[in-house]
Amino acid sequence: MNGIYGDNPCKECVPPKRRPGCHADCEEHRAWKEEVNERKAQIADERAKGKMLDSVLKGKTRLVNRRRK
Repeated sequence: MNGIYGDNPCKECVPPKRRPGCHADCEEHRAWKEEVNERKAQIADERAKGKMLDSVLKGKTRLVNRRRK
Protein backbone atom coordinates (compact mmCIF):
# COMPACT_ATOMS: atom_id res chain seq x y z
CA MET A 1 0.00 0.00 0.00
CA ASN A 2 1.43 3.34 -1.00
CA GLY A 3 0.78 6.82 0.24
CA ILE A 4 0.59 8.34 3.65
CA TYR A 5 -0.71 5.16 5.32
CA GLY A 6 1.59 2.71 3.53
CA ASP A 7 3.94 2.14 6.43
CA ASN A 8 1.24 1.41 9.02
CA PRO A 9 2.77 -0.95 11.61
CA CYS A 10 -0.65 -2.49 12.32
CA LYS A 11 -1.07 -4.10 8.90
CA GLU A 12 1.12 -7.07 9.83
CA CYS A 13 0.26 -7.17 13.51
CA VAL A 14 -1.41 -10.45 14.56
CA PRO A 15 -2.96 -11.80 17.76
CA PRO A 16 -2.16 -11.96 20.62
CA LYS A 17 -0.45 -8.58 20.17
CA ARG A 18 -3.30 -7.28 18.02
CA ARG A 19 -6.56 -7.19 19.91
CA PRO A 20 -9.55 -4.87 20.27
CA GLY A 21 -8.34 -1.57 21.72
CA CYS A 22 -4.64 -2.21 21.18
CA HIS A 23 -4.17 1.20 19.51
CA ALA A 24 -4.69 2.84 22.89
CA ASP A 25 -1.52 1.37 24.40
CA CYS A 26 0.66 0.45 21.40
CA GLU A 27 3.82 2.58 21.26
CA GLU A 28 4.52 1.62 17.64
CA HIS A 29 1.08 2.82 16.56
CA ARG A 30 1.42 6.03 18.59
CA ALA A 31 4.77 6.91 17.02
CA TRP A 32 3.48 6.12 13.53
CA LYS A 33 0.32 8.16 14.10
CA GLU A 34 2.38 11.19 15.19
CA GLU A 35 4.40 10.98 11.97
CA VAL A 36 1.21 10.69 9.89
CA ASN A 37 -0.31 13.71 11.64
CA GLU A 38 2.86 15.74 10.99
CA ARG A 39 2.76 14.79 7.29
CA LYS A 40 -0.93 15.71 7.13
CA ALA A 41 -0.18 19.09 8.70
CA GLN A 42 2.59 19.73 6.16
CA ILE A 43 0.28 18.81 3.30
CA ALA A 44 -2.45 21.09 4.67
CA ASP A 45 0.04 23.96 4.99
CA GLU A 46 1.23 23.48 1.41
CA ARG A 47 -2.35 23.44 0.15
CA ALA A 48 -3.20 26.55 2.14
CA LYS A 49 -0.18 28.37 0.70
CA GLY A 50 -1.18 27.29 -2.78
CA LYS A 51 -4.75 28.50 -2.29
CA MET A 52 -3.50 31.80 -0.90
CA LEU A 53 -1.20 32.27 -3.89
CA ASP A 54 -4.03 31.40 -6.27
CA SER A 55 -6.33 33.95 -4.66
CA VAL A 56 -3.63 36.64 -4.86
CA LEU A 57 -2.98 35.87 -8.52
CA LYS A 58 -6.71 35.87 -9.30
CA GLY A 59 -7.06 39.21 -7.54
CA LYS A 60 -4.23 40.69 -9.60
CA THR A 61 -5.80 39.35 -12.79
CA ARG A 62 -9.08 41.03 -11.92
CA LEU A 63 -7.32 44.33 -11.34
CA VAL A 64 -5.46 44.09 -14.65
CA ASN A 65 -8.66 43.25 -16.51
CA ARG A 66 -10.45 46.24 -14.96
CA ARG A 67 -7.70 48.60 -16.07
CA ARG A 68 -7.90 47.37 -19.67
CA LYS A 69 -11.57 48.32 -20.04
